Amino acid sequence: MREFLLSMGYLGFLPGAPGTYASAVTLGVFLLGAHLGAPWWLWAVLAALAGVGVILAWGSGAVGGGNRDPRWCVLDESAGALVAVVGHVGAPALTAVAGLLFFRVFDILKPPPVNRAERLPGGWGILADDLVAGVLANVCVWLVRLAVGRF
Repeated sequence: MREFLLSMGYLGFLPGAPGTYASAVTLGVFLLGAHLGAPWWLWAVLAALAGVGVILAWGSGAVGGGNRDPRWCVLDESAGALVAVVGHVGAPALTAVAGLLFFRVFDILKPPPVNRAERLPGGWGILADDLVAGVLANVCVWLVRLAVGRF
C-alpha cells in the first residue's frame, strides 16, 4: 500500500519523467479545485500530501538502500507542485502552468536552499526539497504576476 501511495497509484513507475507526470496530475487537481472555487480544499489536500508523504516515506524502503528519494516516489513532487500553485486560485490557467514549470526547474536543478532541504533525515528530506522548490516557484509566479499584471 505504501508503494501504491508514494508512487501515486504506480504513476511513479512509468518510463520517462515520473516527477513531471505527478506534477501534471497535480496541476489537473489544482485546476479542478480552482474551478470548483474551493481554495480551502486545496490547502487540505496539500496538508494531507505532506503529512502522509513524510510518514510513508520514512517508514518505507524509500529512504533506505542508499537511494534516499527513489525515482518512483512521486508523492513529494505532487506536494511541491501544489505548493507552487496553491496561492493562485482565480488566476488564469497559464499562471498554474507557469508555477508547474518553475517548480520542475527548481526541483531538477536543486539550487540552494532546495539542495539543503534535501539533506534532512528520512521522510523529511524526501519531502522538504520539493516543498522548498514549490515555495520558490510560487514566489517566482507572484513576481511575474506583479511585473506583467494579469497573468
